Amino acid sequence: MPEIHRPMPLSFAPSALFYLGIDLGLTRMVVAFFLVVMPCMAQVSPPQPSPRPTSSPQTQPPPSTTPSQIDAVKTSSTPQTAAGSQVKPKPVPPQQPIPMPITPRIPNLRKPVIATTPLSISSVQTHMGILMTAGDLAQRFGAAGQVGLDFCRIAQGKWLMGGSITHLFSNSVREQDIFSNISTESGDVITRDGVFEDYRLRLFGWLMSARIGRLILFDPSRPNRGLSIELGVGIMQHKIRIETPVLNSPQLSADYKRGYDRLSNGLCLSPALGYLHYAPNRRINYFIRLEGNLAQTRNRRTVNYDTGLPDHRLRRDALWGVRAGWILPLYRRAEKEVNFF
Repeated sequence: MPEIHRPMPLSFAPSALFYLGIDLGLTRMVVAFFLVVMPCMAQVSPPQPSPRPTSSPQTQPPPSTTPSQIDAVKTSSTPQTAAGSQVKPKPVPPQQPIPMPITPRIPNLRKPVIATTPLSISSVQTHMGILMTAGDLAQRFGAAGQVGLDFCRIAQGKWLMGGSITHLFSNSVREQDIFSNISTESGDVITRDGVFEDYRLRLFGWLMSARIGRLILFDPSRPNRGLSIELGVGIMQHKIRIETPVLNSPQLSADYKRGYDRLSNGLCLSPALGYLHYAPNRRINYFIRLEGNLAQTRNRRTVNYDTGLPDHRLRRDALWGVRAGWILPLYRRAEKEVNFF
C-alpha cells in the first residue's frame, strides 16, 4: 500500500520552531566569525623570533649551575701538563684593521679657484674718468674727460707694474683768439663763398706712461685687494683740434691748421692713490683712484700764425681727477693632466 503522509500534529509545532531558531543563531555566529574575527587576526603580525645568542669560544657554564660546578668547568677547560701544573693560554694578538684604499680627490677644474694666498696676476684694464685742468693748461682748456687702456701685473701679491695709454678730450676751449689774424672783429672766419665758417675747437690729447707701485692689503686673508700707491712716468701731449665740417675755407686747410693748433708735449709724472679689488670668484674686479698728472711741455710748432712769432717757453701743465675702471684678469689655464703621488 502506498504511504500516506499525514500532517504533523499541532503538538509538535513549538518544538520545530525552537530548533529552527537554534539553527539561525548558529549561522549568524559563523558568519560574524568570518567577517569580523578573521580579518583582525590577519592584520596582527606574527611575533619575530628572538635572535639566538652567539656562542663564545670559551666554555660557558649553564645558567642553572652552582659556583662549584663553574669552578669545575674552568678547571677542566684549562690545559694541564703531565706534572699537573696549569699552562697559561697564549694571549691572542689584537687583529689589525685592514687598511682601506684611499681614493684621491680630483679637483673640479671648471670651478673657479678661490684664492687665499697672494697671487701673481696679469690683467688688462679699461678705464674712464674726469680731469680738472690746472697751471698753464687751465688757461687753454677747461674740464676734460679721459678713456683708455691699462696693462697691470701684480707680483707676489704686493708689487704693481704696468703701463697705460689715455685719450684726453673736451669741448671746453678757453683760448678762443687763435684766429685773430684771419677773423672778423666778432671772431668769425669768412669762407670763399662769403659766409661765416662753422668751425669748432676741441681738446685732443693723450697720456702714455709706465707705472710702478705697491699694494697694501687691508686683510692678509683676502689677497689682491687693498690700497694701491702708484707712480707713473710718461709723456703728455695736447693740442687744439680745429674742426671745419664745410671745408670751404682755404685759410683753414690742413696745412694752415698746424699754425693754429698749439701742439705741445713733454715729460709727465703721474702719482695715484686708489683702491684695487680682485674678487675670489674672478668675476667682479675693478679699481678706483685719485690721480694727478704734472707735465713740463713746450710748443712744438715753429711759429704761431696768429702772432707770427715762435712760442717755445716752458709750460707747466697739470691735470687731476678721478679714474675708475674694470679689470679683466689673465689667469693661467688649469692643467688638464692630474698627477697622483
